[in-house]
Amino acid sequence: MLYTRTFYEFLLTKINDGGIFVTQSTACGALTHKEGFSRVYNTMRQVFASVVPCRCFVDSFIDCWGFNIGFTNKDATKLSPEEIEKRIAERVTGELKYLDGEAYLGIISLPKDIRATLASEKRLFREEDADSLE
Repeated sequence: MLYTRTFYEFLLTKINDGGIFVTQSTACGALTHKEGFSRVYNTMRQVFASVVPCRCFVDSFIDCWGFNIGFTNKDATKLSPEEIEKRIAERVTGELKYLDGEAYLGIISLPKDIRATLASEKRLFREEDADSLE
């Protein structure tokens, strides 16, 4: 099942060294981030070398939506805006409408209350939790 440690462990066998995995991780607003976002983050932290939580406002959801980026390389989480832009230029043909180095800094800058929730989260997603996101 998606979001479980078992899934992420399987996924790591398919990702190249230095690779990343991004997953949407449910709502991440002031009142909603404890429902699933923090659990996804904590579960991914058990498997990936490092995980960067981020969020952006999604108009159609009328809330902030969370994403978690799992890195196979621990050092990849300390990328400067210039390095982000360099990597985009190397990998993307054309122009991205949303993401650049500055936008990246914005989406990974989470409010204090959400950072506190992530730091204290102990729950994991397990196979027996299959219906807990419904």
